[in-house]
Amino acid sequence: MNDSRFVEKNEAQKEYKRGRNNAMKMGATVYAGVVLVGTVLFISFVLTAFPADAYFTRGIMTVGGFLVAGSLLAFPYALHNWATRDKHRDAAVGLYFGEMLFFGANTIVSFTALLSSQNGYVMPEWMLLYEPFTILSIVYVIVAWGIMFWLDPEAKKKVEQIDTWQSFDDEVHKMIRQYPKSKEGMEEIAKQAKLRVAKMVVFDDGEPKPFAGIANAAETKQEELPNA
Repeated sequence: MNDSRFVEKNEAQKEYKRGRNNAMKMGATVYAGVVLVGTVLFISFVLTAFPADAYFTRGIMTVGGFLVAGSLLAFPYALHNWATRDKHRDAAVGLYFGEMLFFGANTIVSFTALLSSQNGYVMPEWMLLYEPFTILSIVYVIVAWGIMFWLDPEAKKKVEQIDTWQSFDDEVHKMIRQYPKSKEGMEEIAKQAKLRVAKMVVFDDGEPKPFAGIANAAETKQEELPNA
């Protein structure tokens, strides 16, 4: 009895996963198609602002329009594979909805403006006022993805690690500077001083000659001078 329930549950899970995958594929196809339609409308509308012979500018703006559309495709992928934690995910969701609103408004205004230019349709006043600001969607994409990279948890972790090691290094250098003035440092300095003095003193019949090393070096230098 328990085995049959387990088999039924397993089959139900498999069926759910198959249905989910098929639904996501169909949804992604529809989503990408609608984004493409809205992008073509937006690009056609934007290009009316430039002279017909401004080929370079028109080409750049066409690429820009497709990049804005690419942002709408990138956000769902980021939400499933990258923006999965805390503030990063909350920011991604908010920015994604903001971009969808921008895209929807720009699509409506673009279609209405093209309809007006082709068929003499009179645009509502609010659309006429909003029309010059449709290009802000490009700026919005830059700001949105800048925030996404800024809030990236891995980047934040890397910055914290660098800051930790830098603080550690600063404390080490601070202790090194303070060490000569400490009791241990003074003892070590005295020890090293005695060793150096011992190397600079020679004994002749029990009598010390201080700084003999310097004197010997001077005599050696004198012997190396050519005779006049």
